[in-house]
Amino acid sequence: MERDPYIGRMLGDRYQLESLVGRGGFGAVYRARHVALDRTVAVKLNLHLHKRELTARFEREARVMARLRHPRCVTLLDYGNEDGLTYMVQEFVDGTTLARALGTHARMDIARAASIIDGVLDALTAAHKVGVVHRDIKPGNIMLVRDDDGEDVRVLDFGIAKVFDSEGDPTQLTASGRAIGTPSYMSPEQIKGREIGPATDIYSTGVLLFHLLAGRKPFRGESIFDVYRAHLEDRPPTREAGIPDPLGYVILRAMAKDPADRFPTATDMRGALWSALQAAEPTARSAAWVRDTVESAPPAAWVGVRDPADSSDTWRQPSSWWPRRLAVACIALLSFAALVWWGWTEQMRQPARARILPIAEPSARLDAVADARRRHRRSRRVRERLPGRRRRDRPRPGRPDRRGLRGRAGRAGRLASARGAR
Repeated sequence: MERDPYIGRMLGDRYQLESLVGRGGFGAVYRARHVALDRTVAVKLNLHLHKRELTARFEREARVMARLRHPRCVTLLDYGNEDGLTYMVQEFVDGTTLARALGTHARMDIARAASIIDGVLDALTAAHKVGVVHRDIKPGNIMLVRDDDGEDVRVLDFGIAKVFDSEGDPTQLTASGRAIGTPSYMSPEQIKGREIGPATDIYSTGVLLFHLLAGRKPFRGESIFDVYRAHLEDRPPTREAGIPDPLGYVILRAMAKDPADRFPTATDMRGALWSALQAAEPTARSAAWVRDTVESAPPAAWVGVRDPADSSDTWRQPSSWWPRRLAVACIALLSFAALVWWGWTEQMRQPARARILPIAEPSARLDAVADARRRHRRSRRVRERLPGRRRRDRPRPGRPDRRGLRGRAGRAGRLASARGAR
């Protein structure tokens, strides 16, 4: 095996490289010792000296880390260049990456997963406050370390982070319209090459939470383009993966396609995660989780409630539209009840009006019946006189038409007819 040429090398007359920790696409990280202080540090080398873009990215990472001052972000100790070799010195974090931990645990415990995501969101809150967007939240960039209180988190590799200046304009690190990041954890705006912001890190954190709880990534495909299409169009299969509904809601909102529909800040997502864990497993707590949540209690507005408009059991956060919809529903219900009451009263009034009419006396009713019978008989006689009205009045073959005799001559006509017949 070929020996690493950088092991044993002295940088800046202070840092002696001892062993290789890891190698990535942008450089290599070595375990080193500060000779004067006898202190273990991590030294990251830029191995792409002739690639301007990667060199600029390495320098950008150093400037970004210099801005960050947070226990869950790796601290930058020094930066320098020796014989054309650019390096940065960081605190040495003795732990294991989340990617390696996931390799041994197919599905992580809910309390532990929530504790890890809470630590990531805490680090992102500090980064967003100083105008830094990580853009590459994934298991390989999360370090798990052990401390006196249990397990803690460190966020690594701000190599492709995006920095916003004091006026709010982003300083571009890559060409406009170019997608950059890890495909399985990229947000839709990253895939489209559009403007990004803190919501981009929230999306990637939602993907990471799904991965921890389900033991797999939310979107998979035969090619990278299938993964891109799923991030742009498909809904994360939280229920199919067996994720509890309260935590599933946190994932669904964090992974909303439109950045405006996601959690406004990482702090808001921490509050929602706290309430979701409380609803999913009230007794599931770890020492680190209790310590963090006691120090920064979540807003009371994030207590989980169910959305009446949603036919599923997915838990929803009460938002500004909920009181307005409730008021509209109440007004509609009252209007419908008033309409039903008015129709019922109108129907009940009809029999009452009929009973108010005066009732005729028995004698008057008998007279009315007699008049009706007389009118009936009169109309019957009139009908009998009309020609062709009845069957027996029709003329028969071989017999004279008596109707004309009865109608024109009367009795005298009938007598004369009888004499002629004699």
